[in-house]
Amino acid sequence: LKNLAVELGTQPVQWNKKFIELGGAKILVQLMIAHVHRGQKIVQNSPSFSPRGDINFEIYEDLMQCIVALKGLMKFQDGLKTVVQEENFIDYFIESLAFVNVRMQGDILRISSAICLLSFDCYKLVLEIFSERVKDLLGYLINGSQELKTAALTCINVLINTQRFESVQKETMRDLLLAKGLREIVSGFRSPGSVLSPDLEKQIAIFELLIRKKEI
Repeated sequence: LKNLAVELGTQPVQWNKKFIELGGAKILVQLMIAHVHRGQKIVQNSPSFSPRGDINFEIYEDLMQCIVALKGLMKFQDGLKTVVQEENFIDYFIESLAFVNVRMQGDILRISSAICLLSFDCYKLVLEIFSERVKDLLGYLINGSQELKTAALTCINVLINTQRFESVQKETMRDLLLAKGLREIVSGFRSPGSVLSPDLEKQIAIFELLIRKKEI
């Protein structure tokens, strides 16, 4: 699986397209779902679950490599569309946030943002899932590295700011995030002496613009 992940990340697009034609995307998604299921069972039986714990190392590594391989397929538009269309992919892809490291969490959030823009159905599903994960999104903003903060705020901006799709649930989620202190959390990024990356500054500016528009 590790070797496959490397190949999918480095081979030409035509190689990846052939892999998809042979049913590779479906197999990888099924593997990902199976690893997430294993992780969920461990969580149910052990509240102190840690994805980096020695007992769970195999599950953690296998899931990570599976997602890396899927990232290789999703690096081009047609590949992204194909993977997203696989049954239950979006649900379990986002669920895998609980079982991967911080860097991979950022990748999952960024890819989730891209998935939102594929179609209204994709946007609606991602919005529904993250509506149940507001606490997690805010946690990434409060406790995450700058890279994770950027990925989380990017995802939030797409979910609650996008002009491409309208949804009552979008308004509900925005109001809930603001009620939970999103504005104050984002404002806190610019504490005295802080040095923010250009990407994070850009996402803060997008968020602040939305807030100003809503207050006019």
